[in-house]
Amino acid sequence: MNTYVISSLKKTELKAARSLSSDLDFRELFSTAPSTINFGTKFNEDEDYIFVFSEEKVALKFFYLDEKRFFDLCTVNILNLDRMKIMLSLVKGIGILGRGGPLNYISSEIGPIIGSSLFDSSTIFEVRKFSDKEMQWQTWNGKLQGITFKPSDIESISVEGEKAESKIRELELYPNDKYKIIKMKIQNENFNRKIILEGNGKIKVALWPGEIGIHELDKENLFPKFVDKMIEFYEYTEEALGENYGKYL
Repeated sequence: MNTYVISSLKKTELKAARSLSSDLDFRELFSTAPSTINFGTKFNEDEDYIFVFSEEKVALKFFYLDEKRFFDLCTVNILNLDRMKIMLSLVKGIGILGRGGPLNYISSEIGPIIGSSLFDSSTIFEVRKFSDKEMQWQTWNGKLQGITFKPSDIESISVEGEKAESKIRELELYPNDKYKIIKMKIQNENFNRKIILEGNGKIKVALWPGEIGIHELDKENLFPKFVDKMIEFYEYTEEALGENYGKYL
């Protein structure tokens, strides 16, 4: 499964945001980024979405290897330029083990660089945790197949399977203000995929099976297919987070 991270854009800092279009010299805009991370940008056909790609080689050492090896770490960061509400980041690669996980990588590395380069603000992005209302399977238009609660007196309670919803109601775990939902697995009919949502802001779904590097997407007309699927998932996420665009109502 691929991991997605949701970041909110701070409204107070959007006022200084520059107008973005394919006419800009993005190589120059990202010229102050660390030389260890390569960035590339692309727009969809209507230029209302921008896709910011990053690629990095991360050195990792495992106990069964004599020396460090370099592994790829890639992200695709998606923004809607009309609404400017959230950034959806797809993080992929074993190199994330050397960067503290996808949430830390987006919040401490990629988000600040994109913010500084495109919006003159390194703090414009803030990784978004899901609220209690957003951690409901109905919100994400799915059938519950697994759920984990965090009670106050024990570590966690998990229920899995096709009958997860009826089981948690039978056990009086839901609805119940004492038990906070921290993780859930749903089957979503729109994408015909299982989606795992974690309260800290991560979404996992096997939505894009191929490569995500900008060079790979340039091959065999992969980018248009990638754009269509990612925009669909982006708008689905917006709807679940309360943006009233109506597509999934």
